[in-house]
Amino acid sequence: MSNTRIAPAFFLLTYLVIGVGMLVVGSYIAIPVEPVPFTLQTYALLLIIFLMPPRISIMVAALYLLLGILGLPVFSPGKSGWKTIAGVTGGYLWGFLTLTILFAYLKRPFLRLWRLFYLAVLGHGIILLCGVIQFTVQHNLLLAVDKGFYPFIVPALLKSFLVALTVWLVRRLSPSTILARRSRD
Repeated sequence: MSNTRIAPAFFLLTYLVIGVGMLVVGSYIAIPVEPVPFTLQTYALLLIIFLMPPRISIMVAALYLLLGILGLPVFSPGKSGWKTIAGVTGGYLWGFLTLTILFAYLKRPFLRLWRLFYLAVLGHGIILLCGVIQFTVQHNLLLAVDKGFYPFIVPALLKSFLVALTVWLVRRLSPSTILARRSRD
């Protein structure tokens, strides 16, 4: 087998492991509030969407959901299975894949901090909308908005700012960006 086939497979596997690992770690960094905990999953997901290649970010979100459905305790707080996906918090999880598909090809090349912030806020809004829709199916709209939307507005804004700042810094400090700036000087 030639090295030209091994290298892309190795990089794909590396991206998948790092991406799913980020989502799992984000799910375990949580404030356990019922029925929907506060986590860093959306921070991790938006970093994946903005920093990884589009096709790979979709694969990461799909693999994360698949691992959880198959029983690995990757959802917050260590939950897994179809029951979690079909339950009150499942809409937020389906929102991960929905957002990744919608944003995968929209995001480039947004280097400006305010554009990244705007897209991150929009991304959080899409996830919250998916969550509220499934929550409403389980209960009612008023409870869904009261427990699954309002409490997440301020954390979503804060995480959106942190995502925008992180992505902006990573892109500004990446070797290719630094080399491009040096060649212009």
